[in-house]
Amino acid sequence: MYAPLTDSAAAADLMSWAFGGEPAHSATWMHRVAEVWGFTRHDDLVGVHGTYLTDIHFGRWIPVSAVAGVAVSLEGRGQGVGRAMMEAHLLDLHARSIPLAALFASTQVVYRRVGYEQAGVVIERTVPLSAVPAWPRTLRPVEVPLTSSLVDRYEAAAQRGNLRRDAELWRRATGSGIEGQKRLYLLGDRGYVLLHQQGDTVQVVDRATPDAQTLRGMWTLLRDMRSIVKHARWRSHPGDASLLLFDEQPTRVTDEERWMLRVVDVPGALAARSYSVDGVVEIEVDDPLVPANCGRWRLRIHDGQPTVERGGQGLLALSINALAPLFSGLLTADDLVRGGQASGSPQAPVFAGHTPWMAHRF
Repeated sequence: MYAPLTDSAAAADLMSWAFGGEPAHSATWMHRVAEVWGFTRHDDLVGVHGTYLTDIHFGRWIPVSAVAGVAVSLEGRGQGVGRAMMEAHLLDLHARSIPLAALFASTQVVYRRVGYEQAGVVIERTVPLSAVPAWPRTLRPVEVPLTSSLVDRYEAAAQRGNLRRDAELWRRATGSGIEGQKRLYLLGDRGYVLLHQQGDTVQVVDRATPDAQTLRGMWTLLRDMRSIVKHARWRSHPGDASLLLFDEQPTRVTDEERWMLRVVDVPGALAARSYSVDGVVEIEVDDPLVPANCGRWRLRIHDGQPTVERGGQGLLALSINALAPLFSGLLTADDLVRGGQASGSPQAPVFAGHTPWMAHRF
């Protein structure tokens, strides 16, 4: 049986055994997330997970369940508990008209079985501060208390794949678990950067750099630290404009991971997104878990406004898994066809845009 959790002590014990650590730490985390659900068999708790009920940015904010803390008891492993729990969660989301679910997978196999697929990235890069050019100082960073509100600046600068943050996601994004000194600077009226210095490296813990002035302001601030630290580390995506600022190619990728997305409600998700160009896309979707998603759908974008309806010729046939990277813009229809994940003819490039990314894991 799948239901909201009532016995937090049992769940904390299960999670601490699955992930390591103390039950008290798991209990604290469970009090911070929006919802915690449990899966029982024969009255025994054999599975648990949390979820942040928030929004994800695809030109517009779209409701999403950001799934985290998925744990299965030892006696429940190898018996389909994880899959059954995730299926129940997705059916519950569909009933509540929450069109998307996202997660970072410890193993992709289980989540692919219930319709998830890779849909975006987290990339961490490092650069020597000696490689950062000098620019005219058109912006002066202003240091402010770490408790300053950054919500408006963050959301105004949000890019594809970024999550809207509740209190717990803000706590994680601003490095509450990082030991050592942190400093927060406002960059003009629109940007900010949160820095943490450790040894010879300064880490950009969080940032909003929505324009050229704030982006160069951040790098000028980092360059000014070059007498103290040697390297800067920051999270970005393949289309990060920072990469164009350096004279050469001095950066290196130090960490990369893809997060996964599940389209829970096909028409709801397609209608909620924004699109780069007008056009018509006709798809045929196969979703073994949610029959309401199956069949042919026509997406029409006119003057930037989408309409979704049943019908069309199903020119592109794909699984619910393959719809995730198409929807997010990670892959094109041609990519999916070449990879054997879809079949049919090319579609209008309405999903095109920069690679979806997240600045932090959850």
